[in-house]
Amino acid sequence: MNGFYKYILDPIARVDQGNSAGLRTYNNVSDNAVAAGVELEFRKQILTLASNKHKFSLGMNGSYIYTNVKLDPQFFVQNTSSQLEGAAPYILNADVTHNLTANNLKVTNTVVFNYLSDKVHTIGTRGYNNLIEENVSTLDFVSLIDLNKHFGFSLKAKNLLNPDYKLTREGATETNTPAVIIRSYKKGMTFDLGISYRF
Repeated sequence: MNGFYKYILDPIARVDQGNSAGLRTYNNVSDNAVAAGVELEFRKQILTLASNKHKFSLGMNGSYIYTNVKLDPQFFVQNTSSQLEGAAPYILNADVTHNLTANNLKVTNTVVFNYLSDKVHTIGTRGYNNLIEENVSTLDFVSLIDLNKHFGFSLKAKNLLNPDYKLTREGATETNTPAVIIRSYKKGMTFDLGISYRF
């Protein structure tokens, strides 16, 4: 378990200038900001089979990050304070790994899950609400195979969930106005196969 606290002087953030061109710039948004967080990590071998030839392990890593910046009401009409731009409050990583060892053969298969909560993409100014990168979950699979001390193979399958990446404008809470989708896209899945030879 780890914790941290940071006091930031003259923080810089991406801000929405609220013009028809959709111009976003980086400005000093306050005299100071704070960031604090806690991180928990866990890793354990959970199962062994066939005289330790097969080993299964589980790993998890989670973080909570609190950030706050007080904003100048002259420009940030809708926001008197905000999370720091780009800082996701909740982050979770988890993996399950299988290791096989038999003579010269070594195989490692890993499934990796990642989660990022909603985070501020751009701080809104002049009456515009913040732009938010919505939460996203990803799933990857990686397999590494050493046939002997020379030949090896690798297989990587990334972004298997292929989630929507959404950028939205926060709605007005006092009128229960829903968020508006500014941009939405998918990155697609990728598959890589590699062959290696060690001299």
